[in-house]
Amino acid sequence: MKKSGAIAFDHSAIREPATSRRWLSESVFLIAFLLPALIVIAVICVAQLLENYILTPWIIGDKIDLNPFITIFGVILLSVLWGMVGAIIALPILGVLKVLFEHTEGMEPYAYLLKMHEK
Repeated sequence: MKKSGAIAFDHSAIREPATSRRWLSESVFLIAFLLPALIVIAVICVAQLLENYILTPWIIGDKIDLNPFITIFGVILLSVLWGMVGAIIALPILGVLKVLFEHTEGMEPYAYLLKMHEK
């Protein structure tokens, strides 16, 4: 049987038990080859999720004086509602709301909820 590439399946292994060991060794090689690649992809995905949903709102929230919980909640909520555009405009919208609440009479308690408090 002519093999093309690194991955090939020998259909004769199903019919001939003597070659089933070769099929098993090819399967083990395939798993051993793919497992590190899958681990790398998983680590990159987890790192991206942590950076996008936790670290960036936390750092940006410090700069615009927003509560970290509110920034993370706002980014997640607006990204669920409007997708990528919602995630991009979530922090500016929260910042504008905080300023509006601070300068509108009777809305100061809402500004207090959005503002980051000193320890």
